[in-house]
Amino acid sequence: MRVTDAASRTATQSLTLLVNASLGISTTALPEGTVGTSYSQQLSAAGGVAPYSWTVASGSLPNGVDLSSGGLLSGTPTSAGGSTFTVRVADGSAQQATQPLTLNVIAALGITTTTLPPAASGAAYSQALAATGGSAPYTWTVVSGVLPGGFTLSDEGVLSGTPTTAGDYSFTVQVADPGSRTATQPLSVLVAAGEAAQILWLRQPANVRENDPIAPAPVVRVQDGAGNLVTTPVAVTMSITRPRDGSFTGSSVTTVDTVNGLATFDNLRVGSTGNSFRMRARTGNIQSLESENFRVQ
Repeated sequence: MRVTDAASRTATQSLTLLVNASLGISTTALPEGTVGTSYSQQLSAAGGVAPYSWTVASGSLPNGVDLSSGGLLSGTPTSAGGSTFTVRVADGSAQQATQPLTLNVIAALGITTTTLPPAASGAAYSQALAATGGSAPYTWTVVSGVLPGGFTLSDEGVLSGTPTTAGDYSFTVQVADPGSRTATQPLSVLVAAGEAAQILWLRQPANVRENDPIAPAPVVRVQDGAGNLVTTPVAVTMSITRPRDGSFTGSSVTTVDTVNGLATFDNLRVGSTGNSFRMRARTGNIQSLESENFRVQ
């Protein structure tokens, strides 16, 4: 730059003019927060002259969250909901800029299903698992343990199938939401045997003396169609099928209830002699095969 006076004298001087960009806030959206989970988000500004100083100009931050003068929005939200507020940034030259923001806080993700109804072998089963909090849609998986044979857990959280093997099964399920939040829950389901479908001999009758108890005592097994012991008590009746005129006598107990799927006949006495006796066990319309021949003398 040069200056000239009335007497034609001149002087020059080099100068620099710094032009700063106007101050503005570049953060326009905020990620979700979760109740009970630490939250931290740095707000950003551009232009103006550093340092910046941040304040809340209007509205309210979520409970448990604060804004530092350095622009850090942080804390642990204590309640779910959406909070709308306006932040202000001021620079070293007293310029100011504002920006409206919304911070959505969602409830913590959790699984509300804590128990499962029992299942029965050979019977179709379906149970929907339930979760709360987070953000839908949920995705479900089994993270440990073993489901009953024939069961599957769908991505949507439906536990279903037709079990085949009785037992008490324990496993842990996990639910995840699109925000990568997860929750787990241990569960167990009891698979009981189905209805009686078969009677099998475990111990055949042995040769015996007339009117003495058959020893060792005959034993039959009552099981469902998949081979599981029917653990609920079932009344089983024993009869002599050969010879046709054969019969039990005296204090014989011909009908007993099963115990853990087994019927034990420990007081059967035969009132006649012969070489080719056979017996059969029955419950309802289900019957065993005939026993092997045994002799009464």
